[in-house]
Amino acid sequence: MDTIFTTNLVTTKSGTIQLCDIEVNPVYLEEWNERATSDFKVLAKDDAILRNTLYRIGGMSSGEVGETKYCTLLKYTEALYDTSFIKKIYPQLNSEQVKKKRKHLAYTQTIIDKHGNEVATADEHKYLYLVDGNSCIYSMDKVYYNIETGFRYGSTSNSMSSDDFLFIDNAFDKDVKMRGIIKINKWDGTWDIFTKK
Repeated sequence: MDTIFTTNLVTTKSGTIQLCDIEVNPVYLEEWNERATSDFKVLAKDDAILRNTLYRIGGMSSGEVGETKYCTLLKYTEALYDTSFIKKIYPQLNSEQVKKKRKHLAYTQTIIDKHGNEVATADEHKYLYLVDGNSCIYSMDKVYYNIETGFRYGSTSNSMSSDDFLFIDNAFDKDVKMRGIIKINKWDGTWDIFTKK
């Protein structure tokens, strides 16, 4: 992983986490069959890369690195396609070519805190939605969670928001005690439930 980057890093704000442009070593990109993406970034602080992880800003990204308490980014990791999948798509390839073709950079959406830590990562092919860049609440697949504690509030396709609160209609939760309208404080994650009598 030490040979991923080919340019020197330049940060602009001292003491803060930043998302910086980076040039990725073309040999590395070739090895991992990445030809389409050229806008990779890294997290850095004071002219030092925090970790050798490639990120991108996706269309569903929210929050601002170093500006809000949380933000979402696309995180790229080295991965392998299933051999049978490659053979099905490329039946003409020999076994050595199949082995090479399996390599790719897979992405998942991840939530980064203001210190640059990865605090939540989406399941494969799913997306995380921050209620607000400064809120500790996010959802994935219509299920709401607390970033800081991992607490699962409930699942809904109906929600409303005010300046300070998120209201979710959790009418069909498996846990009968959690069925009702849940009022969640966006900033500290505390909650109340209003159940049907």
